Amino acid sequence: MHLYNTLNREKGISYDYKAELKTYKALAEEMISKGWIRDTVSYMNNRLRDPTCNFLAEGANGLMLDKEFGTYPYVTSSHTGAAGIAGGLGVPPTLLETTLGVVKAYTTRVGEGPFPTEDLTKEGGMKLQDVGHEVGATTGRPRRCGWFDV
Repeated sequence: MHLYNTLNREKGISYDYKAELKTYKALAEEMISKGWIRDTVSYMNNRLRDPTCNFLAEGANGLMLDKEFGTYPYVTSSHTGAAGIAGGLGVPPTLLETTLGVVKAYTTRVGEGPFPTEDLTKEGGMKLQDVGHEVGATTGRPRRCGWFDV
């Protein structure tokens, strides 16, 4: 904290980190008291063993962005395929009964990387961008659009 405050003072920025820590400590205590914070690995393992309990896990990236199977280095930081569900939740894959995949009829990508079916013509990719409202959720950049490549 000392280095952070020294650098900010040099820039003319004042910051009361003690007040900030006090605020976050109070928020953490409130969230813990309401049961909003817990050990999710043991929670998920216990709940998935309950036959009356169902879970829905959602993923937001395509397989070609998977850190192991995607088009490196243009990948995200996680496993985006069905196997990523177990790893992301911290549960054995044997506890997962059903996996349902949903795909678009075309492919998109934000940023760089190979994209063999990319179509930036007015008739193709640009129309898909417009009709599909294809804009990166985090970056706000227009998504590159192309045909579904199986």
